[in-house]
Amino acid sequence: MKIKQVLVTLFTALFLSSCVEEALLLVEGGMSGTGISSGRITGFGSIYVNGVRYDVDQATFFRDGEIVSGQAAFSVGEFVTVTGVPAADGSSSTATQVSFDSLLVGEVTAPSRDTVSVTVMGQVVNVDNLTVLHGLTQLSELRVGNVVEVSGVRDAAGSITASSLSLRQQRYPQDGSLLKLSGSVTALQTDIAAFRLGELVVDYSTAQLEGFAPGAMLQNAQWVEVETRSALQGQTVLASKVRWKPTRKEFPQNTRLEVEGIITVVESASRFSVNGQAVMLQNNTRFDGLQAAELALNLAVEVEGVIDTNGTLQASRVALRHAKSAPADIRWQGTLTAIDAARQRFVLLGSTFVVDQASMLLGERDAINRQTSTAFALLNVGDAVEVDALLQADGTFKVLRLQRARLPSPDDWESGR
Repeated sequence: MKIKQVLVTLFTALFLSSCVEEALLLVEGGMSGTGISSGRITGFGSIYVNGVRYDVDQATFFRDGEIVSGQAAFSVGEFVTVTGVPAADGSSSTATQVSFDSLLVGEVTAPSRDTVSVTVMGQVVNVDNLTVLHGLTQLSELRVGNVVEVSGVRDAAGSITASSLSLRQQRYPQDGSLLKLSGSVTALQTDIAAFRLGELVVDYSTAQLEGFAPGAMLQNAQWVEVETRSALQGQTVLASKVRWKPTRKEFPQNTRLEVEGIITVVESASRFSVNGQAVMLQNNTRFDGLQAAELALNLAVEVEGVIDTNGTLQASRVALRHAKSAPADIRWQGTLTAIDAARQRFVLLGSTFVVDQASMLLGERDAINRQTSTAFALLNVGDAVEVDALLQADGTFKVLRLQRARLPSPDDWESGR
């Protein structure tokens, strides 16, 4: 039985850059070649970020501030910050440093009731069709008390959309493991050393305060990161650290920056912000997949350029990274009927799909139920796949994510599943 199913999916603002909030390490960039790239890992065998293959043989790796042994410590879908030297053709680079900082690590405080959101440490975490789940296959599997790690981005309203969500423990192990969350301080009560972050009360009476200017005090509306090494006490977090967090990163002039993220501010037709980074369009800015007039809040884009004297990213290129509505964004399910290995294309349900270095190709799960990546060369005619893609001007579809899938059997159709 030949099965064809095309699902048109309305996407919420995408994934992107959990380490944009924490792990953008400052380096002296400049036109000499060294630069910074922040984005989601789309593949391994080296590391692929923002459509670039990074040779990581000589790189130093950091995870939440700790040195780790190599790329095996990272998972597909996680946002990393890469410091490297790009190759002349722009398609490959040599990385000197790769770092990851989780956006949220904590206990599930309310289970998913709609399959697209779950509450972690009192903060709502949304997923979309590009979110990669590790340790679970669907959000409904999570239970109150499960400990998860979230990599993602906050949209213009401050809501979290996860690029990856990993189940770390069934319950908090009571061994002093680190949990962390961030947000804006509200309801500050200095007399009892407490404030609120979203739905939770933070007790900072025994916490170490970091990042504040000498003599400065906590204030309402400050953005902070809270760490704890204790399980939640009802709705209270006993903080071990409270760290002031700047609302944006500062980069030296001439830093070559490539950032994948969400548009969080639109100031004018030529000026906007991505993950808090100010961006200015130029007369020669190149657009891929969209026009300047289409830039809007919560649109997911990739921006390349150079930091100017004011800390603004002068954009040389802006590319659409995640469409918000049909018909530009379509989910396809079916079997591959033709493969063009030389041009990295395949045919699915009569349409042609193009794979590039920014495409995330997902394979089988590993022994601990972690989602793994695969390679185009491992795809075969007859493989069942599920594909999210962007419609391009030439009528082909650019693959955002491909997942090997089990197609419904005749029994599924007969039983109505």
